[in-house]
Amino acid sequence: MDAQVEKFYRQIYADLHVDGNEAAQLVAYFTALNPPPDKLLGLRSTAFRLGCEFLSEDNDKDHNVSLLRAINYIVHTMETHCMVPTLPEGNAEYDGDKMEEYFQGVFTDLTVDQDEVEELRDFFQENVPPSDSLVTMRAAAFKSAIGCLSEDDKESNISLLRCINSVVHNFELACYK
Repeated sequence: MDAQVEKFYRQIYADLHVDGNEAAQLVAYFTALNPPPDKLLGLRSTAFRLGCEFLSEDNDKDHNVSLLRAINYIVHTMETHCMVPTLPEGNAEYDGDKMEEYFQGVFTDLTVDQDEVEELRDFFQENVPPSDSLVTMRAAAFKSAIGCLSEDDKESNISLLRCINSVVHNFELACYK
């Protein structure tokens, strides 16, 4: 299954644009795959790991922003078709400005150590928004990361993708089952 998933993701990343046809392919792919919950972590991590290979080395920020959008779309499709919100009503109101500010703070140093993982876990457990705000909350993580993209350092951008993956992982653990 891993080689098949990688091949599919590479096709999505080939042009860095998820059009209507590719969006339908993503839905059909994940619906047919019907991954068990214990496989979702690997599917998401693979999206980020392969994304590292597609980062621009030519100081092309637009290219890298498009890559973030493609990864976000894959994650979005997995969350909306393979996961269920843990608290449909949530336990907190969604505050977009608060989320973006929080995410920017996480991404600033381009690392997520064990203490930050625990902080992320606690933060998301205390701030589960209503289910109609989950997509917006995850998208805010990607949007906040755009400002941290380096225009000349691929290694920094790889570190950023790892940070986003960690944020999304903890978000999914707290907000989805």
